[in-house]
Amino acid sequence: MVLNVAELIGFTPKEGVDHKGREKMQIAAKSNLVLTDFSFSGLVELRIETKYDALYQQIIGRLARQAVSKQALKNIGKRLITIAHHCYTLRQMDVVERVSQLLINLPLPYSYRSIGHYYHSFRLRQEGKINEAQALLETLPDKVPEWYRAKVVLSLAGLVFDNGDVESALSLYLEAGHIALREQSFDLFTATHTQKMVAVTKSISGDHRGALVDLETLISFAFPFRFLQPQVYNDYLNSFAVELTEAGRLEEASNVSRIVLASPYVFAYPEWRETGQEVAIRGYKSRSSVPIIRKIPVIRRFSGNVSFISERERSESRRSPFDYPRGVSTIADWKKKMV
Repeated sequence: MVLNVAELIGFTPKEGVDHKGREKMQIAAKSNLVLTDFSFSGLVELRIETKYDALYQQIIGRLARQAVSKQALKNIGKRLITIAHHCYTLRQMDVVERVSQLLINLPLPYSYRSIGHYYHSFRLRQEGKINEAQALLETLPDKVPEWYRAKVVLSLAGLVFDNGDVESALSLYLEAGHIALREQSFDLFTATHTQKMVAVTKSISGDHRGALVDLETLISFAFPFRFLQPQVYNDYLNSFAVELTEAGRLEEASNVSRIVLASPYVFAYPEWRETGQEVAIRGYKSRSSVPIIRKIPVIRRFSGNVSFISERERSESRRSPFDYPRGVSTIADWKKKMV
């Protein structure tokens, strides 16, 4: 379903606009400046063209001058927030930035504009302005709506984690998970993501067994995303495959990784392919390994012209009768014994 920006926020020209002006607006509204909406299970690409930035300013100015109901503005804000969130999960950060600017500049309630600042922090982070992004996020928990607070703390934890402070990041992840599970701010996406990141921090600290237990427990939280937001579910499965590999459960890891790599969203997550390659390499090494001979076979010589080569080393308590071969005399003697 494709919506142009004017339709998205309910922009319509005034009656007094002449024919040429109306025609120009229609051409602009039907131009490449579109937000491509998508069903949760369908589209793999989401893009926004920024060729006609002036149209955004016209829309913002018109809404500021017109009498638009508060409920209509809230509906616009909610729709933009939904688009920003799903673009974020698809790592379409250019789209996230454009939507964040709409949230900030449109005459929306203050709490919605604060969510726009939250999404703008990802652009700062992308540009390497880590300190600015962190300072911005630290001001937002009390400004965003309660149902978005867990996401802000989650992003702050991600910044700290990227800076190498795993212990502080773990504390923030736990706090984000606690907020996400409150009744008034329940957020299944954040709860699932924080628990996954807690497992990742355990894995980095060397506790692969604890990480695997956490991920196995998390499957009941992650499973609903299989159909709602498959990219989120597959990202969880990718972490699960990593820990299965570390545990030596290579066949299970291979099966999980194949599911992940079959996803249409693999283009946005290069680490999924890296995991698949690692699982394949370890599986190949495991299959191609050969037993190591711990001791060179000993050649024992006996009287006559017969030698005996031991097949393998045997314990002293369990000797084989073949360890003591007898000499062979003549064919005639052997025949007599057989008769």
